[in-house]
Amino acid sequence: MAQMTLTNQLLTNLRNQLHPSLSKAGSSIAGRAGGGDEWYLVLGSAFASAHKGAEALPLLYDMAVQGGEDGVRVQRRLKETVLKGSVLYGIPSTLESSFALVAHLRKIGASTDGGFFLRRDQDIANVEERGNKRLADVYQHNFPDIQAKFGNDMEDIKMITMPVNYGLILSEDTILDFPSTELVILSALVPQNLRAETLWHLRGCRRAGWSDEVISSVRDVSIRVAEMAGRPTNKVPTLDEVSETKNE
Repeated sequence: MAQMTLTNQLLTNLRNQLHPSLSKAGSSIAGRAGGGDEWYLVLGSAFASAHKGAEALPLLYDMAVQGGEDGVRVQRRLKETVLKGSVLYGIPSTLESSFALVAHLRKIGASTDGGFFLRRDQDIANVEERGNKRLADVYQHNFPDIQAKFGNDMEDIKMITMPVNYGLILSEDTILDFPSTELVILSALVPQNLRAETLWHLRGCRRAGWSDEVISSVRDVSIRVAEMAGRPTNKVPTLDEVSETKNE
C-alpha cells in the first residue's frame, strides 16, 4: 500500500464529513457548559489510534489556531485526547503523537503550557469515586453484566480498567468533559476494529447527549481514517446494532 501523506486539504475534507455542529464553538448538547470544536479531537484521536498521530497533530493544531482558537487551549485538548487514547491504543502511539506536537510547537515558537500538570496531587479516593461515577454514566444498567465478565479471574486488568483507566484518566473532565471524551473514545476504538467495545461507546455517546447524526458521522469518518491507514474495519458495528439491553 502506498504511504499515506496527510495534508491540510485531506484533513479539511475529513472535517467536512463530520457533523457541522462539531465545527462550531458552542456545544449542540442542551445545558452543556463547555465543549465545541470537537472536530480536531475526533480526527486527532482516530489518526493516533491508526498510528498516524505524529503526522496529524501538528497539522490539526495549525488548522485549529488559524481558525481562531486559542493555541494553549488547542494543545491542551490535543494532549488530553491522546492521553485518554492511551487507554485504548497504548502509550507508544500517545508518546509519538505528543512528542511530534511539542516539537512542532517549539519549532514555530508557539505559546506553550510548560509546567501544566493536570493530575498532580489528585486524591486517590476521589479519583476512584469519580471513575465509578463515570462508569455509571457510560454503562448505566448494563454495567453489572459487563462487570460479571471479569468474574474473579481478571483482578489485575479490572483494577487497571476501573480505578486507573476510568478513575485517573477517562473521568478527568477539566479539559475534555464527558461528551467530548466519549467522541474521543469512539474515534479511537474504530481503528482498533473492536466490535463489543465500539458498541458500548456508540451507546455511551448517546448517553453523553450526542445525536445519532453526530455519532454516525464520527464513526464513518473514523472508518475512513482507519482505511486510509490500511487498517481493517470489518468488525466495526453500526449505530443500528446498538442495544440498550445486550452487551456482546
